[in-house]
Amino acid sequence: MAETLTESSLCVASSHSGDPAAAIGEIAAAIGSCELAGGLLFCSHRYPRDRLAAAIDEHLSGFPLVGCTSAGELSERGYDSDGIVFIGFPVDAFRMTQQCFDNLDDFVVEDGRRAVRALTAAARGYTPQGSCGPHERVALGVVENSVLAHQMGAVEGPAWLNAGCAVLGRAPVVDAIADTAVQVRRVPLADFEASLRALPAPALALLRDMARAHRQQAELAVSRLAKDAEARCAEWLLRHAEPAHDAPGTQSVLLRQRKRLIAAQLGIAPETLSRVLRQLRERSLISGSGRVLNLLDLNGLRALAGA
Repeated sequence: MAETLTESSLCVASSHSGDPAAAIGEIAAAIGSCELAGGLLFCSHRYPRDRLAAAIDEHLSGFPLVGCTSAGELSERGYDSDGIVFIGFPVDAFRMTQQCFDNLDDFVVEDGRRAVRALTAAARGYTPQGSCGPHERVALGVVENSVLAHQMGAVEGPAWLNAGCAVLGRAPVVDAIADTAVQVRRVPLADFEASLRALPAPALALLRDMARAHRQQAELAVSRLAKDAEARCAEWLLRHAEPAHDAPGTQSVLLRQRKRLIAAQLGIAPETLSRVLRQLRERSLISGSGRVLNLLDLNGLRALAGA
């Protein structure tokens, strides 16, 4: 039994055949020519898994598929049991990719985050039909290998791009990628700076304060998205470094906040922050404990931070 709701909606199919090959064959026939971005499969635990896997490989191998066994299924008939339910996601409305984590006992959260970022980049590698809206749209984020790997937001025209960077005279923090066809108007930097100088002093000071605050938030967001825990810690240490009072020519960091607050800024657990600081000490990049950390190898920290 199968039901295809609308052209851009879900493709739902189910079978109660006791034979795995026959059940998957019925689902594949119900899907028909529907082009899918991926699917979910829920099946009774009573099916022999090796035969079920073989049937899936034969009939449903053309798209990403995620599934699990169940004690009962929700089908087009309501609550059901001893069957297989398939939910397909058409390509004109969905993008789907997948990643399998095999050894959950030794699962590392940061590795999971990297995998999710890679999956997101892969899913954004193409544009589904009909996704372009009536407004010009530009995505903001971090580009890796010519792909927008980490999207932080988007703007719809008319809008300024990188105006805050021009106000501060600094390079952009995030990359901008057109999501739709756009028209870009360039304003010469000299003309822009001249318009800034024409502002009243209080207005210009306010504008620069807002640009600095926005940049700090963008830098923090980029760090959380695109860098692992070690890189974030190294970047944070470099940003807060000051000349050491007791050792001229060296840099140190005074921890003015509790470690749990610093960890929250970096988007990591306090235990992770303590572990990373210990590793940096073991690698002779920093020294000290308590509230004062001495930066022993600035170049090493810069390399770790990706600066």
